[in-house]
Amino acid sequence: MRRFLEIRIFKYLGFGVLFFIFLNSANLYALTVDEVGREIMSPPCGYLMTLETCKTGEAKELRKLVKNMIDKGMNKEEIKAYFVREYGEKVLGAPAKKGFNLLAYYLPYLLVIDAFLVLSLIILFWTRRKKTPNGDETVPADDMSDEKYAEKIERDIKSLDA
Repeated sequence: MRRFLEIRIFKYLGFGVLFFIFLNSANLYALTVDEVGREIMSPPCGYLMTLETCKTGEAKELRKLVKNMIDKGMNKEEIKAYFVREYGEKVLGAPAKKGFNLLAYYLPYLLVIDAFLVLSLIILFWTRRKKTPNGDETVPADDMSDEKYAEKIERDIKSLDA
């Protein structure tokens, strides 16, 4: 009984430690300049490269600014908000998920769904058999072995020969 109690104590202590680590995992994760730099476009490089990849002197100064902000305890969202205030929304690597910018996020998915639907409809119409006015299905060309069709073809050939 005592051994069972010891195992339960160790089990609960182990789960407690893991739970504590899980709750404080945000504090264990250190924000880096490169991580922030991947999400900010570099004004010195004409907003064509991220702050992480731009190699100009001005970009190095901006990376130092980001490093100072991280050292002061600012999180990624606060740093990005600072750059948006200074340079506008074009400094963000991805548009904000609000308003008209939502179109940039959802339009590719909508286009894929629409293409699938159009392709499905095309396949459906191509494979569907056509109906004659009296309701019968039309006969494919390779099934026209009926005698009256053969006679008509013979008459037409003879009329062309004459």
